[in-house]
Amino acid sequence: MARWAERAKKISESGKQAWKAKTLQETIDEAKRSAEDLQFPIESSGEKPDGLLRYDVQSASFIEKFYRSSSKNPASLALELDHFERLMSLYLGQVLVEQKQGRWIFYQGRNHVLLPTVIQLAEGHHVDVFRICKSLSSKRMMGSWEGKVLAYVIENPGKFAFP
Repeated sequence: MARWAERAKKISESGKQAWKAKTLQETIDEAKRSAEDLQFPIESSGEKPDGLLRYDVQSASFIEKFYRSSSKNPASLALELDHFERLMSLYLGQVLVEQKQGRWIFYQGRNHVLLPTVIQLAEGHHVDVFRICKSLSSKRMMGSWEGKVLAYVIENPGKFAFP
Protein backbone atom coordinates (compact mmCIF):
# COMPACT_ATOMS: atom_id res chain seq x y z
CA MET A 1 0.00 0.00 0.00
CA ALA A 2 1.34 3.46 -0.88
CA ARG A 3 2.54 5.63 2.03
CA TRP A 4 -0.14 8.29 1.43
CA ALA A 5 -2.84 5.58 1.39
CA GLU A 6 -1.59 4.15 4.69
CA ARG A 7 -1.63 7.66 6.18
CA ALA A 8 -5.17 8.31 4.94
CA LYS A 9 -6.38 5.02 6.38
CA LYS A 10 -4.77 5.71 9.77
CA ILE A 11 -6.23 9.23 10.00
CA SER A 12 -9.65 8.00 8.87
CA GLU A 13 -9.69 5.22 11.48
CA SER A 14 -8.69 7.58 14.27
CA GLY A 15 -11.44 9.99 13.17
CA LYS A 16 -14.13 7.45 14.02
CA GLN A 17 -13.27 8.02 17.67
CA ALA A 18 -12.34 11.69 17.33
CA TRP A 19 -13.96 13.10 20.46
CA LYS A 20 -13.76 9.98 22.59
CA ALA A 21 -11.89 10.68 25.81
CA LYS A 22 -8.41 9.18 25.63
CA THR A 23 -5.77 8.48 28.21
CA LEU A 24 -3.32 11.24 28.97
CA GLN A 25 -0.48 9.39 27.24
CA GLU A 26 -2.60 8.73 24.12
CA THR A 27 -3.44 12.44 23.98
CA ILE A 28 0.21 13.45 24.36
CA ASP A 29 1.28 11.00 21.64
CA GLU A 30 -1.43 12.28 19.28
CA ALA A 31 -0.50 15.89 20.01
CA LYS A 32 3.15 15.26 19.19
CA ARG A 33 2.21 14.08 15.69
CA SER A 34 -0.70 16.51 15.15
CA ALA A 35 1.22 18.80 12.78
CA GLU A 36 2.00 15.83 10.54
CA ASP A 37 -1.60 14.57 10.84
CA LEU A 38 -2.93 18.00 9.81
CA GLN A 39 -0.48 18.29 6.93
CA PHE A 40 -2.04 15.35 5.10
CA PRO A 41 -5.67 16.59 4.80
CA ILE A 42 -4.48 20.12 4.04
CA GLU A 43 -2.26 18.97 1.18
CA SER A 44 -4.91 16.48 -0.01
CA SER A 45 -7.32 19.38 -0.49
CA GLY A 46 -4.88 21.09 -2.83
CA GLU A 47 -3.53 23.67 -0.36
CA LYS A 48 0.21 23.90 -0.03
CA PRO A 49 1.63 25.18 3.23
CA ASP A 50 5.04 26.80 3.07
CA GLY A 51 7.00 23.65 3.95
CA LEU A 52 6.13 21.35 6.81
CA LEU A 53 3.75 22.58 9.49
CA ARG A 54 5.58 23.55 12.65
CA TYR A 55 4.39 24.23 16.19
CA ASP A 56 4.41 28.01 15.85
CA VAL A 57 2.15 31.01 15.27
CA GLN A 58 2.75 31.11 11.49
CA SER A 59 1.65 27.50 10.97
CA ALA A 60 -1.25 27.95 13.42
CA SER A 61 -2.48 30.91 11.36
CA PHE A 62 -2.25 28.86 8.17
CA ILE A 63 -4.20 25.98 9.78
CA GLU A 64 -6.92 28.33 11.04
CA LYS A 65 -7.24 30.01 7.63
CA PHE A 66 -7.56 26.57 6.02
CA TYR A 67 -10.12 25.48 8.65
CA ARG A 68 -12.26 28.58 8.14
CA SER A 69 -12.37 28.13 4.37
CA SER A 70 -13.00 24.38 4.65
CA SER A 71 -15.75 24.73 7.25
CA LYS A 72 -17.78 26.65 4.68
CA ASN A 73 -17.53 23.65 2.36
CA PRO A 74 -16.83 20.55 4.51
CA ALA A 75 -17.07 18.26 1.47
CA SER A 76 -13.74 19.70 0.30
CA LEU A 77 -12.03 18.40 3.44
CA ALA A 78 -10.26 15.03 3.28
CA LEU A 79 -11.69 14.04 6.67
CA GLU A 80 -14.69 14.92 8.84
CA LEU A 81 -14.80 18.45 10.23
CA ASP A 82 -15.09 17.13 13.81
CA HIS A 83 -11.92 15.12 13.38
CA PHE A 84 -10.09 18.11 11.90
CA GLU A 85 -11.19 20.17 14.93
CA ARG A 86 -9.79 17.53 17.28
CA LEU A 87 -6.46 17.46 15.42
CA MET A 88 -6.41 21.26 15.51
CA SER A 89 -7.04 21.14 19.30
CA LEU A 90 -4.18 18.72 19.79
CA TYR A 91 -1.99 20.92 17.61
CA LEU A 92 -2.86 24.07 19.59
CA GLY A 93 -2.12 22.28 22.84
CA GLN A 94 1.23 21.09 21.55
CA VAL A 95 2.14 24.63 20.48
CA LEU A 96 1.42 25.79 24.04
CA VAL A 97 3.57 22.95 25.35
CA GLU A 98 6.49 23.81 23.07
CA GLN A 99 6.21 27.61 22.97
CA LYS A 100 4.77 28.50 26.40
CA GLN A 101 6.15 25.75 28.64
CA GLY A 102 2.70 24.25 29.13
CA ARG A 103 2.05 20.60 29.80
CA TRP A 104 -0.77 18.18 29.13
CA ILE A 105 -2.61 17.13 32.30
CA PHE A 106 -5.78 15.33 33.30
CA TYR A 107 -7.92 18.14 34.77
CA GLN A 108 -9.82 17.41 37.98
CA GLY A 109 -10.93 20.91 38.96
CA ARG A 110 -14.32 22.55 39.34
CA ASN A 111 -14.58 24.19 35.94
CA HIS A 112 -16.45 22.51 33.10
CA VAL A 113 -14.13 21.31 30.34
CA LEU A 114 -15.01 19.68 27.01
CA LEU A 115 -12.61 16.78 27.61
CA PRO A 116 -10.70 16.10 30.82
CA THR A 117 -7.31 16.61 29.13
CA VAL A 118 -6.19 20.25 29.19
CA ILE A 119 -3.00 22.30 29.05
CA GLN A 120 -1.58 23.52 32.32
CA LEU A 121 0.43 26.71 31.87
CA ALA A 122 3.66 27.36 33.79
CA GLU A 123 1.83 29.62 36.28
CA GLY A 124 -0.63 26.81 37.09
CA HIS A 125 -3.71 27.97 35.18
CA HIS A 126 -5.41 25.73 32.61
CA VAL A 127 -6.45 26.13 28.96
CA ASP A 128 -9.17 23.95 27.40
CA VAL A 129 -7.80 23.76 23.85
CA PHE A 130 -10.63 21.43 22.81
CA ARG A 131 -13.30 23.98 23.76
CA ILE A 132 -11.38 26.75 21.97
CA CYS A 133 -11.19 24.82 18.70
CA LYS A 134 -14.83 23.64 18.87
CA SER A 135 -15.84 27.31 19.37
CA LEU A 136 -13.52 28.70 16.71
CA SER A 137 -16.33 29.97 14.51
CA SER A 138 -17.92 31.93 17.37
CA LYS A 139 -17.62 35.66 16.75
CA ARG A 140 -17.32 36.20 20.52
CA MET A 141 -13.83 34.70 20.65
CA MET A 142 -10.92 37.12 20.80
CA GLY A 143 -9.29 37.32 17.39
CA SER A 144 -12.20 35.74 15.51
CA TRP A 145 -13.04 38.83 13.44
CA GLU A 146 -9.52 38.75 12.04
CA GLY A 147 -9.48 34.95 11.71
CA LYS A 148 -6.56 34.75 14.13
CA VAL A 149 -7.95 33.03 17.22
CA LEU A 150 -5.20 30.40 17.36
CA ALA A 151 -2.47 33.03 17.05
CA TYR A 152 -4.15 35.09 19.79
CA VAL A 153 -4.35 32.06 22.10
CA ILE A 154 -0.68 31.24 21.51
CA GLU A 155 0.42 34.81 22.15
CA ASN A 156 -1.95 35.36 25.13
CA PRO A 157 -2.77 31.98 26.68
CA GLY A 158 -3.51 33.54 30.06
CA LYS A 159 -6.57 35.29 28.59
CA PHE A 160 -8.09 31.87 27.87
CA ALA A 161 -6.99 30.27 31.13
CA PHE A 162 -8.93 29.30 34.24
CA PRO A 163 -7.72 28.21 37.69
